[in-house]
Amino acid sequence: MTRTTAAPPGHLRWTPFGVEVVLLWLALFADGWLNYAGRPVGDVAILAVRLAAMVISGLIVAVVLIRHRFPRLVLGTLAASLASLLVTVVAVQLLAAEDRQIIRPSVAEVLGLAILVGSICRKSAPRQAIPLAALAGIAMTLNPLLRPGIDSDWALLAVPAAVLWGASVGVGLVLRDADNLRRTAQTTTRELERLNLARELHDFVAHHVTGIVVLAQGAQMSPRHNPAVLAEIEEAGTEALTAMRRLVGMLRTDTFATLTDALKDACGNDESVRLASQDFVVPAELISAAHRITLEALTNARRYGEPGTPIDVTARPGRGVLVLQIANQVAAGNHGEEARGGGSEYGLVGMRERAEAVGGTLMAGLDVGGNWLVTAVLPLPDERSWI
Repeated sequence: MTRTTAAPPGHLRWTPFGVEVVLLWLALFADGWLNYAGRPVGDVAILAVRLAAMVISGLIVAVVLIRHRFPRLVLGTLAASLASLLVTVVAVQLLAAEDRQIIRPSVAEVLGLAILVGSICRKSAPRQAIPLAALAGIAMTLNPLLRPGIDSDWALLAVPAAVLWGASVGVGLVLRDADNLRRTAQTTTRELERLNLARELHDFVAHHVTGIVVLAQGAQMSPRHNPAVLAEIEEAGTEALTAMRRLVGMLRTDTFATLTDALKDACGNDESVRLASQDFVVPAELISAAHRITLEALTNARRYGEPGTPIDVTARPGRGVLVLQIANQVAAGNHGEEARGGGSEYGLVGMRERAEAVGGTLMAGLDVGGNWLVTAVLPLPDERSWI
């Protein structure tokens, strides 16, 4: 089973998301200091404008922090860019009317928009990413250029803002290309796996069918009816059909939108299977692995479990992992190798290979209550990455 090393007491684990949160809050603090420290409050209208600018900066930061769970990243980026431009337009109007700086550049807005630009370039379609990245770039550049006045020293910050925008676009495109390469590699791996399974299906069925034919020929040559031979033929035919159904199920090319959909498909319409699954962000390759492990485990549970007893399938998130468990009561006399899938390469070994293929582990054995328990621990990627 996967082991995680606990951090020593007092040690802070700096994840990309954690660093992002710290930087954005520091940027908000800098915005407050720039707009209020040592500056006259002015009348109520000017104070209201500064407070509104701070609120908009806070909302942009909120959009950045929830972007991984916000289903409409494009809408969020569009709203953040337009809000930033609106504050800039108001600042220009006040600058012309008051002849003094009312609002200074917002570090939080520039940093937040840069992160959103990277996310858009990485995840959105080109027809959406190009205009949105350009709009956000305009908002980022005009923020320090026009808010304090184009003749102000603050206007020089437009250059690093533009450089930051270009870096965000570059990083987003690099990660987009890496994601495409990763998906291509996964598709190739799945195709090779299906070919291997097809070859395995051919060899396995050929072996069993040959055995059935030999037994049937022997029964024909026997001068008397032999129930034992017929029982062997029936058992061999049942094993061949079970293995064929299992392997054909693994060869299916269906894709599932969620983990729960995949597990429901694996459980089928069997009323004895009780499924408890939580929907959360799971990569496609982990959904496929969980689907196949569940298929295999349920096949073994139905074959070696106590007839009429329920089979429990549970999927839940752990600390950076997906934990998949299949539990069932074991029939009397099947507490040894038979409970492991007959000691066959199509049993535990196959499930363990599925788990290890995605960097996970699999354990199986009797629990304290005497039930057979299969536990797969599959690592989840950190979805709260930089962009």
